[in-house]
Parts: sequence; C-alpha cells; structure tokens
Amino acid sequence: MAGPLSSAHAKRQIRVGVYNIDHMIGSGSFAKVFRGQHRVSRQIVAVKAISRARLNKKLMENLESEISILKSLEHPNIVCLYDIQAVSYTHLRAHETDSY
Repeated sequence: MAGPLSSAHAKRQIRVGVYNIDHMIGSGSFAKVFRGQHRVSRQIVAVKAISRARLNKKLMENLESEISILKSLEHPNIVCLYDIQAVSYTHLRAHETDSY
C-alpha cells in the first residue's frame, strides 16, 4: 500500500501538516528523508518519514527514546527537532537544515 510519501508523489508536491514536501534526499532501512518547507515561515527542513510498520517493538522504543532526547537538546552541532507527527503508519520529523 502506497503512503503519502511513496515514490508516487514524485510528480506533485504534497502537504503534511504545515510542511510542503519536495523530493527525496536520502533513504535507509526504515526511513526516507525529504526536502520540506514550512508553508508560513518558508524555513527549509529535512523531513524524515519513518515507516512504523517496519519497526519491531524494540526499534519502536528506540525511536521514541531518540525523539525524547532530540526534543530536549539545543546545541549548534546537533540538528534541531522542530516537529513530529504520526500520520497513519509513518512518523514524520522535521529537522533544521542549511540547504538541500
């Protein structure tokens, strides 16, 4: 089943929350990273889409722990976690970025 961030969206820009999602800029075993832009502030962000369906219980716990840690950190050498949303089967995380 194709989700909102599947390869089928390549020809059209989609919206998730307050973000316009552009092209994919990277991928891994459980996630894809897209270039995004906040619709109001125009801030460019990296949006990490994590397929929860592919995570076992331990990996889901690790994800929740990582989110908790990133929410509490503020350091110039660590990306800032701006937002997180659970959209059906996918976690979406918006991180600061300089360019993509």
